[in-house]
Amino acid sequence: MGRLQSVEARMLRGLQRAPRWVNGTVDFVVDTVVLRAAEAVRYRRFNATSAHAAVPPPVPVPAERQRVLVAPLNFAGQGNAWARAISSHVPGAGAVNLTIEYPGDLGFPTDRAVPHRVNRYSREWQVQESEHVVDSFTHVLVEAEAAIFGARFRKSPEKERDFFERHGLSPAYIAHGSDIRSPRRHREAEAFSPFLDDGSYFDRVQRRVDRNIRFLRNSGRQVFLSTPDLIEDYPDGTWVPVVVDVERWASGSEPPGGQGASSGVPRVLHTPSRLAVKGTHLIRETVTGLSEQRIIAYSEISGVPSSQIQAEVLRSDIVLDQFRLGSYGVAACEAMAAGKVVVGHVSERVRSFVLNETGLDLPIVEATPATIEVVLTGLVSDAGRLAEIGAAGQVFARHVHDGRMSAAALDRHWLRKP
Repeated sequence: MGRLQSVEARMLRGLQRAPRWVNGTVDFVVDTVVLRAAEAVRYRRFNATSAHAAVPPPVPVPAERQRVLVAPLNFAGQGNAWARAISSHVPGAGAVNLTIEYPGDLGFPTDRAVPHRVNRYSREWQVQESEHVVDSFTHVLVEAEAAIFGARFRKSPEKERDFFERHGLSPAYIAHGSDIRSPRRHREAEAFSPFLDDGSYFDRVQRRVDRNIRFLRNSGRQVFLSTPDLIEDYPDGTWVPVVVDVERWASGSEPPGGQGASSGVPRVLHTPSRLAVKGTHLIRETVTGLSEQRIIAYSEISGVPSSQIQAEVLRSDIVLDQFRLGSYGVAACEAMAAGKVVVGHVSERVRSFVLNETGLDLPIVEATPATIEVVLTGLVSDAGRLAEIGAAGQVFARHVHDGRMSAAALDRHWLRKP
C-alpha cells in the first residue's frame, strides 16, 4: 500500500509540473473513458439486483391548467421555493419540485425526493418517471443544466430538451451559480476570487462552464439566473431572485443591538456553506481577534439543518455572508428577512443591477477581507445605524425575495408565452 501511495504521489507531482494541455488530456481520458466504463458497470449491477424496490412513487401532479415541474437539484431549497412561488402568484399555474437526494443533504422541503443511486442507475425509475412527466406536465424548469432522468438520455441536456419538446413540453433553464460563473471572467473582476487559488481547479471548472453556456446559447430556450452577478456571464438571461419565507424568518426576531446582544457585545454570526468560496479563511483571524477583545461575540456554524441556522441567526445582531464572489444569495436574504445586519462583499456592478431591477438599494454592508475589521468596528459602535440597516433589510427581503418578483419573471418571460 505504501508503494502504491508513493507512485500516486509521484504521478500527482508530475501532473502539477506538466503543461496545462497534458492535464486537460488526462482529465478528458478519465471523464470519457474511465468514468464512463465504471458507470456502465454500476448501471448493470444495479439493475441486476432487486434495487427496483427502492423506486419512489412518481412526482405529484398539480391540478391547474399549466403544470410546472422544477427539477432536479433544489439547492438551498430553491427548487421547492420557486415551485411554491409559481403556485401562489401565477393564476392558472401549479408547480411541484423533484429532488435528487444525496447522503448528507440538509433535508430541504421537496415534493418528491429520489435517492441519487435510483436516479443514476435505475432503468425502471428513469423510464417510468420520464414518461410520467411528459404525460402529466406542460412546463419543466431545469436547474443548473442537470440531467433529470439519470442516464436514460446519457445525461445529455440536449437529448432531454429534445425529449421534452418532442412531447409538447416547454423547458426552460435556471442557472444556480457555479454552473455558469466563469472563472476566467471572475478572477479578472474580483481581487479575492476563489478561482485565484488553484490553477487545475480553474481549468476544470472553466471547461464545465464553457460547455454549459454553449448549451444554453444553442438551446433556443429561456434562461433564468438565480443570482444577479450571473448576468455578467449570461447577459441574455433573466434574473429570478431566490425566495425565502420572510414571515418565518421575521418571526421572533430581535432588532440588531436589542436583547439578543450578549452583555452589550453584539453577536456576529457566520454560516458558511463552502468555506473556501465564502472566504471564511480570509476573515476568521480578524473577526476572532475582535471577539477576543470583546468588541464582538463571534460564532461560526456550518453543515447543520436550516432550523438550527435560523435559531442562531435570530440570536445574532450581525451576519457575515461571503467575501469572494461579489454577490449574495439565500443565506443573506434569510438574515435580511430576520432584520439582521448583513455584511459581505457585493460588487458595484451587482449593486447597480439590483437597483435598476428593483428600485431599491441593496442593504448589505460592504466589506472585504481587507476592510472587515474597520467595517465591524464602525458598525458595533452605532446601535442606531444597526437598527436602521436591519429594518431596511427586512423591507428589501419582503419586496424582492418573498416569491412575487420571482413568479412574475417566470410568468412574463416563459409561462405566458405560447
